[in-house]
Amino acid sequence: PERDVGLLELAIKLHHARLQEIPRRHAEARERKQRQDALREACPSLSAREVRRRFRFAMGTIMHEVRSHDDRRTAEAGEAVVEDLLEFVAGGFAYGQV
Repeated sequence: PERDVGLLELAIKLHHARLQEIPRRHAEARERKQRQDALREACPSLSAREVRRRFRFAMGTIMHEVRSHDDRRTAEAGEAVVEDLLEFVAGGFAYGQV
């Protein structure tokens, strides 16, 4: 029937769309792994799980600051926030290392 043909065509289109996403998702996964490997190398006393946990906290903090960005903030104040964030993230990865 006509309806079944339409549903099959839709299923084929959706399947093709998913297939087209695979290379992008694979590249993103490779990039994430490279970042995680670099962090693990920089923090050899931390487990992979702990590195991921600290990374999530760091990214959450940065995203919170970005979302709460005040357009009236001066350039100097913005630079101070960046310095504070860098110090926070670096300290978060340094804490607990041998």
